[in-house]
Amino acid sequence: MRASAFPSTSRAPLLVRAAPLAIPGAAILVGVIVLAESHGGFASSVWYPAALTALAMLAVLLLLATPRPQERSRGITLVLGAYGLFCAFSYLSALWADVPGQAWDAANRDLLYGIVLAIVALRAWPRSWALAALLATVAGVAGVGIAALVDSTQGNPARLFLDGRLAFPFGYANATADFWLIALWPALWLAAAPQLRWWLRGLALGAAGVLMEISVLSQSRGAVLAFGLTAVLFIAFVPRRWPALLMLGACGAATAVSWSALTGVRNARVVGEIGPALSDARRAIVISLVVLAGVGAAFAWADRNIIGPRVQRRPSLLRLGNTLLGGLGAVVLIVVLAIIGNPASWAQARYHDFKTSGYSKVNSGGSRFTGSLGSNRYDFYRVAIDEFAKHPVGGLGAENFAVQYLQHRRSDETPTYPHSFAFGTLAGVGIIGSVLFLGFLGLALRAVASAARRAGVATTGLVIAAATGFAMFFIHGLADWLWQFPALGILAFALLGLAMRIQADPAPSEPSSDRPAADAVMIPPEEPPRWRAVLRRGAVAVGVLTVAVSFALPGIAARLTESAYHVSATDPALAIHRLSRAEDLNFMRADAPLAEGYIAQAIGDNASARADFHRALAREPQNWFTYMLLGILEADDGHRAVAGRDLATAYALNPRQPVVADVRAQVLAGQKVDIRVVAAQLAAQLATRLKPTG
Repeated sequence: MRASAFPSTSRAPLLVRAAPLAIPGAAILVGVIVLAESHGGFASSVWYPAALTALAMLAVLLLLATPRPQERSRGITLVLGAYGLFCAFSYLSALWADVPGQAWDAANRDLLYGIVLAIVALRAWPRSWALAALLATVAGVAGVGIAALVDSTQGNPARLFLDGRLAFPFGYANATADFWLIALWPALWLAAAPQLRWWLRGLALGAAGVLMEISVLSQSRGAVLAFGLTAVLFIAFVPRRWPALLMLGACGAATAVSWSALTGVRNARVVGEIGPALSDARRAIVISLVVLAGVGAAFAWADRNIIGPRVQRRPSLLRLGNTLLGGLGAVVLIVVLAIIGNPASWAQARYHDFKTSGYSKVNSGGSRFTGSLGSNRYDFYRVAIDEFAKHPVGGLGAENFAVQYLQHRRSDETPTYPHSFAFGTLAGVGIIGSVLFLGFLGLALRAVASAARRAGVATTGLVIAAATGFAMFFIHGLADWLWQFPALGILAFALLGLAMRIQADPAPSEPSSDRPAADAVMIPPEEPPRWRAVLRRGAVAVGVLTVAVSFALPGIAARLTESAYHVSATDPALAIHRLSRAEDLNFMRADAPLAEGYIAQAIGDNASARADFHRALAREPQNWFTYMLLGILEADDGHRAVAGRDLATAYALNPRQPVVADVRAQVLAGQKVDIRVVAAQLAAQLATRLKPTG
């Protein structure tokens, strides 16, 4: 018997029948776009309200629109259960974390992605509705990209760039590039999908070209590597490989033609130059959009009227095409090997470059793509692996990397995350958490493979397109800190849920579980005992309320802390009051008491500041910044021995921080330290790393 997403009566209006899928799906897409426009939802004050909204949506679906037994899937239940165990262990890791509030936030964010996955995967998606969902996703993400290009014509375009790389709207160039490329793969399949009208296929190819070319403006080397690996997966598993490859090749050719204009934007390092360079890039993208839309529409017409019918009449053409594609892959491999020479020597040279060059040679080529592979990621990964070796079972605590890195770093960067989901998971939650996540991933891939195996060409293409969007996020995240941008995580997990639950539309002539055949004997299903339904709903309600509290406490605290910073200069008393409330709500983080102490110290209330700093240290005993501020305070009060001990501890926790050394020198010399000057020095360090254009 076929599971159906429709309610029990076929007379229900289409909107009512589609509501359990269409309304949550539309809300998720709108949420992704809103978060994307808010720096990807990175700030806790932004993504916690989104998490509460998603939780409320899931509660409504579970309590008021409960999936019927025939709509449920044991495989999906296992996937969600495995991911739930991973989230539970992330919560548990707060017990031994150096920064328990960080582990709490990490577990909450992980759970948000699981909630989105559950919302999408609760019910099967008929192919036509899944197609509409992917069309809306491509249109939404491409629309954000086009809006960014339009925005770059207003005012100073340099505000959208950091170090000559497009960072808008996420504020981080690599995350911005990943956003466009997640939606690229659904767009490419839609351009090759046989069931779409010719003009929609043309627009899909045009959107794919926009997404590919605008991603180049961010010059993300990690995105290029992830794009290459994802492209191999896409072509390997998508049905209608030749049309898909032609669509990918058309976008690649358009990008190659526009390459100099796209990469030239980064060479414009001052405000006066970036405008003309960006104008050339915009023009190239618009031309590519128009040309690709025309090419896509023409190919769609030929595919429907010439190519498709011939392949249907001669199935041997399909086998020949696959053979030729395999031969083409072999030729490409041979050419690549001929270019790079000895693969072992080439790989060793690239590894040495990645390990030793840092950022010194990144700009040695015409763009970041042709320069060195160097960065400080090798140092991040080294510390993460060392910490995993010290704490192999349970790790340091979810996302508790920063404290240990500051103590053992060899670079001048101060990352909160190790720029890799793989290394971050190993260091954060150890073997147990990593195995739980791998179990979830394996079960999810099995569900995707099952959905693709049971479907025809049109449905399988949608499954692979959605799954490849998730693959882009996951593969790129193995070498970057993308997991911390909820706009990316929500979009990727929604696509994964969709890939696991797409099914072919029921044939009109088939009797389904919603409308039995006319001669069928109507036997009403046996209803479960009422007490069981009440117990299930009660358990759901308790779980939802528990998660709501877990989201609400740090979420409200984050908003209070943010608002306190806005008024701290004009109304310190109001700022301290808000921070005090935030401290009570988020009982694991030291942010609020630390900020209270900083404000009290700035207005000369050293007694209150001292108490605030000690409360902060009770929550985060290895916070170097708190020890430095406490040392400055003790020195101001004439307690130089105590100040020396505090500053020595701050130096031990962050030995490569020059500001700590300067403060120690001033205290030892008997000079008064101005904390405002210290704050300005730290802000200057951050501005130097971010390198704003112009």
